[in-house]
Amino acid sequence: METEINQPVGQLIVKNLRAKPIELDRDLANLLGIGRKLNLITFVKRLTYPTTYFIHCDLIDTERNLFNGKRSDVLALFDVKGKPFEKVNYQGSPQQVLRDCSTDNFINSITISVKDENGELFDFKGFPLLFELELN
Repeated sequence: METEINQPVGQLIVKNLRAKPIELDRDLANLLGIGRKLNLITFVKRLTYPTTYFIHCDLIDTERNLFNGKRSDVLALFDVKGKPFEKVNYQGSPQQVLRDCSTDNFINSITISVKDENGELFDFKGFPLLFELELN
């Protein structure tokens, strides 16, 4: 196989030089936004990647916090901006609502996770992840 990137016809061009059947697994085909069976020349128009980060927190009161009409531990969500794996700073806006959290007298741990729109943990591929928490 041979590949070219950032061409006018797509982000990625995959050439099957030996014309042997090549079939990708489902996850890779979904990532590339193409069918599982490669053509002699396959054009990847744009790579698919998450469009939103969902920040989950185990201290959120799921009895009082709804997301899309369902009980949820979503603390915040941010539309992905910038290029994949580019460092981006997200500023919280004054319009973001405060979430009701657990009010036990003693909290000795907190779990925060970042998931994509499918509910899968987001893999930052070893790049650093920074959370800034404001506790009132």
